[in-house]
Amino acid sequence: INTKRFASLLIKENPDYIISTHFLSSEISAYLKRNQKINSKIITVITDFGIHPFWLSKGTDIYVVALGSSRWQLILRGVEENNIKELGIPIDAKFLRRYDKSIIFKNLRLQQDKFTVLIVTGSFGIGPIEEIVDVLHNDVQILVACARNRRLYKRLKNKNYPNLRVFSFIDNIQELMAISGVIITKPGGLTISESLSMNLPQIFISPIPGQETENIKILAHYGIGIYLKNLTEIINTVIDFKEHPDKLNKIKEKINKIKKPHSAEELCRVICQSSIRATN
Repeated sequence: INTKRFASLLIKENPDYIISTHFLSSEISAYLKRNQKINSKIITVITDFGIHPFWLSKGTDIYVVALGSSRWQLILRGVEENNIKELGIPIDAKFLRRYDKSIIFKNLRLQQDKFTVLIVTGSFGIGPIEEIVDVLHNDVQILVACARNRRLYKRLKNKNYPNLRVFSFIDNIQELMAISGVIITKPGGLTISESLSMNLPQIFISPIPGQETENIKILAHYGIGIYLKNLTEIINTVIDFKEHPDKLNKIKEKINKIKKPHSAEELCRVICQSSIRATN
């Protein structure tokens, strides 16, 4: 009932390709295809590192996954290996650019030689953000992106800590990532991919049970991302990273082995190659 207009649009347009980044749109598309309402090629881009059964829909032509472990999860669930492309999770091109860190530090009135921590709270500002800031602000520089949590934004702004910069909903998070030594964040698939692209080590907090906890498990398998459950662990880990940059460098080496920053370009190439074969 709720997706009738969307289904009608797909039937009317009957596109050559449907690229879906959400399991519901994939399911609707595959249902229409199975019932011969459309004959589109359906490409499902799985935007998490774990594979929830909701992502699987009979009639899907290609599944795009983030890592080799994601590929094997699909194979174990019965998907043909030829129908799986390990391309990564597509991200905005702004996360691929190089940034002049000195300019960003200057614009934010921060010291370039001081360890900087970025805290990204998710859409609604979930997690012990204020407590982390209160304990850490004397030891490191802190950037906090509060998103839609206006109450958190106002409380942090009112603290007037000299080493703290607070933002509401912003569109230049890549610049904050570029100058940070570590990011504290919820383990959402897109944020993880953006951070990997920027070679930014990650500390995970407040995961949503299900996909986000699965993301943590998979990245831990690759030695990337640390899930910390309490304030003491978070503080001690940040200070440890600050005092031992070699530990961060080892994580960055592991990131370089698995990151796939050009996923969107690779996906475009797959579609073009498929179109050429279909034409021939």
